Amino acid sequence: MSYSTAPRGVPSYSKGVVCKARSVHDVLEARMELTVNLDGEQRHLRLYFSEPDDEDRMLLSLSFRHKRGGIIGLEEQDEHIAVAQRRFESWVQTRRAK
Repeated sequence: MSYSTAPRGVPSYSKGVVCKARSVHDVLEARMELTVNLDGEQRHLRLYFSEPDDEDRMLLSLSFRHKRGGIIGLEEQDEHIAVAQRRFESWVQTRRAK
């Protein structure tokens, strides 16, 4: 994992293997170096996860997806991240209901 501890003990994720998704608050993105060929196109693999504040030592897997390269891939990635954020929010609501 590629992160450093920022002031006040808050992890600060940076570009590299793991980074914080820019458009949402709770989602981290692991960028796999491996690509796969799907229908003649190289696809980049991404794992979206979270480390919930109220759970020590928990990595919550939210989604494992592939995306195209270029602008269309960034649009796909934005949607994948939005889905991962909604999954995290659903998980939080489920935990509160218990």
